[in-house]
Amino acid sequence: MVKTKHLLIQFLILFIWSNLSIASEIKTIEISTPEWKDFTNKDGSGLYFEVVRKAYSLSDIKVNYTFVPWPRAVKYVNENHKDAMLGAYNTVKESIYPQYPIDVEYTLVVFKKGTLKDWQGQKSLAGKRVYWVRGYDYHKYLKTKMDWKELQDTDNGLRLLEKGRIDFFIDSKNTIMPNFKALKLDPSKYVMKPVITKNLYVRYARTKKSEELIKIFDKNMETLLKSKELEKIYQKWNHEMPDFSNLSK
Repeated sequence: MVKTKHLLIQFLILFIWSNLSIASEIKTIEISTPEWKDFTNKDGSGLYFEVVRKAYSLSDIKVNYTFVPWPRAVKYVNENHKDAMLGAYNTVKESIYPQYPIDVEYTLVVFKKGTLKDWQGQKSLAGKRVYWVRGYDYHKYLKTKMDWKELQDTDNGLRLLEKGRIDFFIDSKNTIMPNFKALKLDPSKYVMKPVITKNLYVRYARTKKSEELIKIFDKNMETLLKSKELEKIYQKWNHEMPDFSNLSK
């Protein structure tokens, strides 16, 4: 009995030591992400970068990032080639997630004025040509049978919509508005309706390192929230801060 207790204590000490060792050895986090204006800018600025960089700086962890299209970012994380990606739903079982979101996404359906007499929510999408960016998988969250297809980026979707080659385009409000401006399209000629509202998270590869990175992230996000530093970052970028009041504990 004494020997068993002794072995158990040794095991617990080894377990705790090994976890502390992993955490102390983490010096960097490798992130893959598309470039999104004001969220993940090419120069390393942007809301998402600043939030994640600030959280990990409290533990002296450097944030490295690689710009890739969304499908490749997903692939890198799923195959453990990168530690994490930014701005994802927390519903993909292949990945793991922190408690703290980094954004709340308002997903919009966009269509030309005059092409639909009466918007009836998701029912209006039934049987229509509905496009979105490859890898966003909106069909998993919409309960309507559509003629849906995926394309490379938001620009292509808005161009096809402008030419009348598709009926609806779906994307994040944060992405659609800057692209309207970049393509010199007149937003007043279009109708935009919300269809999905969900929190966005840092999505991590399912690894031991990621488990420690998540613990560090949540702990430091709590610190930033209490100190009001997190609020200042969202105010700086003129962006709504997610509701942190209903975090699962």
